[in-house]
Amino acid sequence: METKTDRGIKDLRNTIKNHLDNSKLIDKIRSKITVEDLTKSENLEKLKEEGVVGEILGELSAKLSGRGKSIIGGYEVAKASGRYAEHKEFLDHKKKYMIVKALRGSAFVDYLDPRSDEYLTLSISYLDQRYSSSPVTCRSEPTFDLTIHFEIPEAFDSHTMLKSYAPLVLVLQKHNGLSTKGDTSHGRPVILSTSLVDWRELLCHNSVDINIEMKPVSRVLKGSVGIIHLEMDLEPGFKKSELCSQLLVKNQQDTEKKLETESGSKFLEYAKDWDMEYKGMRKSHKDRLVKIYVETDDRNAAYRPTCSLVYPIMADRMLDTPYHASRFVSLIPFQRIEGFDKEKIEIWHSMQAFLTRGCGDVEDHAVLLCNLLLGFGLDAYVCIGTNSEGAHAWCLTIDSSSEIKSPKAIFWECLTGQRFSLSDPRIHRFYRTIGCVFNHTAFYGNIQADDRVISTIFDLDDESLWMPMKPRMIEELQSVPQASLMPSTVDVYEEQKKLEKSLKEKVGAYRANECQSNTTWDSHLGYLLNQALISYEMQRLSNQKFSEDEFKACIQNYVPEGTTFKAFPIQFNHFDPEMMVIAISKSKVGFEILSNSEIGVKHSICARIVPYPENMCAVWVMLANQYKAF
Repeated sequence: METKTDRGIKDLRNTIKNHLDNSKLIDKIRSKITVEDLTKSENLEKLKEEGVVGEILGELSAKLSGRGKSIIGGYEVAKASGRYAEHKEFLDHKKKYMIVKALRGSAFVDYLDPRSDEYLTLSISYLDQRYSSSPVTCRSEPTFDLTIHFEIPEAFDSHTMLKSYAPLVLVLQKHNGLSTKGDTSHGRPVILSTSLVDWRELLCHNSVDINIEMKPVSRVLKGSVGIIHLEMDLEPGFKKSELCSQLLVKNQQDTEKKLETESGSKFLEYAKDWDMEYKGMRKSHKDRLVKIYVETDDRNAAYRPTCSLVYPIMADRMLDTPYHASRFVSLIPFQRIEGFDKEKIEIWHSMQAFLTRGCGDVEDHAVLLCNLLLGFGLDAYVCIGTNSEGAHAWCLTIDSSSEIKSPKAIFWECLTGQRFSLSDPRIHRFYRTIGCVFNHTAFYGNIQADDRVISTIFDLDDESLWMPMKPRMIEELQSVPQASLMPSTVDVYEEQKKLEKSLKEKVGAYRANECQSNTTWDSHLGYLLNQALISYEMQRLSNQKFSEDEFKACIQNYVPEGTTFKAFPIQFNHFDPEMMVIAISKSKVGFEILSNSEIGVKHSICARIVPYPENMCAVWVMLANQYKAF
C-alpha cells in the first residue's frame, strides 16, 4: 500500500523530471561533463563547483513549495527575491547586510504546557553588533519574530568574507518573571543555551534557512533545549559569477577545523606535560589553583584553555579610562550558578553570553575586566587564587616602566571596583593565595614556596618565581568569538525625574503608614544634594575625595543656624523605587530620616543616574531632612 510519504517522494521526483525535460538544463549539464570516466560523486562535485546545481535548485524552488525553498544538505535555499522587500527602503544601498530573521522555535519539550510567569529571549551577535528579541512566553513552539540587519564591513567580496569569517552567536535565556527597566536585582535570567552559527553557506546561494539545535549549557542536562529556525539573506546579494562554490566553502571550513583540532591537540599534550612538571616541583603544588582548562558554555567545545577566553576589548569611547572600565564591571550584578545541593557550578561564559545575561560569577567579571584593561594598553592578567571564602578571581596589572626599579603590581577587584597595591595593609582581607595568572599571550604558574599573596613577588619574568608556558603554544590557540560593548540607551534626564517623583510617592506612603506623618518636601535642598552624589561617583572612580568641602559649605549656607541636617546616600544598580525605600529603611540613619516626625521637619530627595555601557547604571539616591530639635 502506497503511503503518504511514498506519494510525496514520487510527486517530487516527477516535478524534478518534468522541470528538467522542459528546460535547457539537461544540455547545460551535458556540456559541463566532459570527462566520461568520472564517477557519479566526482561529476556531482564538478556540477556544484560550476554552479549548475545551485541554478537548478534555484529554479525549482518556486515549484517545490509556496515559500519557494528546497533542502540542500541540512540548509534550505530560499529565493531571495522579495523576501525582505519590506525592509529594503531602510537600508543604505552603498553597504551590504546580512539579514537574519529568527522565525520561531520548535521542539522545546520542557515547555509543552505554556507558563505565564516564564519567558524566553533570544540574543544574536555578529562582530560588534548584538540584538535581542522581546520576551516571549515559554512554550513548545515559541515565536521570537526577530529581524536583524547586520552590517557587513565594506569592500568585502564573497571570497574575502569566506576567509575573514566570524560566526553568529546565539544566546537563549529564560526569565522567571520580568524585571522593570534597569532592574537587575530580581528576575535575573538563566542561560539555557549558546550556539555558534556558521553562515557561510550564504556565500553560495545568497539566501539560506537553517535549523539550529540549541544544546543545554549544563552538562548535567542531556538532549536538546529546542530548535531555532533562522532565515538568512544577503542584501544586496552577489551575482552568480561572484558566488563561492559549495566545494570552496566546504574546503575552507574543513581546513579551519583541521587547524583548530591540530592546535588544540598540540596544546593539550603540551599542557599535560607542563602540569606534570609543575606538580612535580613541590608537593603543595597539587593543591594550588592553577586553571589551564575550564568548562565553558559552548557545548561544541565544552572545555577550553583559559588563555583562549581572553582578548583585548576596545570600549570605543564608551569608557574613558581603565577606572571607568573597572567601575562598569563592578556594576554588573554578581550571581553564582549553583546546583541542587547549593554547590557552585563553575561554567565560564562567553562575553556575549555574560553581557547579554547582565549578571554572572566572579570569573566572568574578571575576564571582562582583564579584556577591557588590555584594550586600554595595560599589561593585565586574570588571577586565580583564594580569598577568605574560597576560590576567587581578580585582575592584576604590572607596571614595568624604566622609572621603576622593580615591577609594580596593582590588584583590581572586579566585583567592587577597588584597587590595591601590594603594600596596601588591606590586601590580606581581600586575597589569601594565588596559583596562576594569565592573559591572551601568557600563562604563569606560581612556583614560590609561599603562595600567600602578601608574600608573593610579582616579577613574572623571573622563572625561579613563576613557571611560564611557551608563548608560541598559546599564540596558536583558536580564540573564542570576540564581543563588543553596546552603548547605553538610558535617557538619564527623564529617568532621574521619573525616579525622584516615584521615590517621593513611596517615601510619603511609607511615612503615612508607618509614622502617621505627612511629608513636606524641600526642592531647593534636593537640588543641592546632586553635587554630593556626583562627588560620590567620582570617588568610586578615582579613590579620591572630590568637592567635599564645597558641598559642606553649600549646606552650611543653606540650612539655618540651630537646625539639624541629616542625609543618607546609597547606591543601587536598578530603578525600582519600592526596593530602594526598603533598603533605606534597613539602615539606621536611613530609618531615622524616614521616621522623623519632628514639628516642621522637611525632607529632600535627589537621584543621580550615571550611565555605563550595556545599560548598566550607577543609581545614586540621597534622602535628607532638616529640623529643629526642641
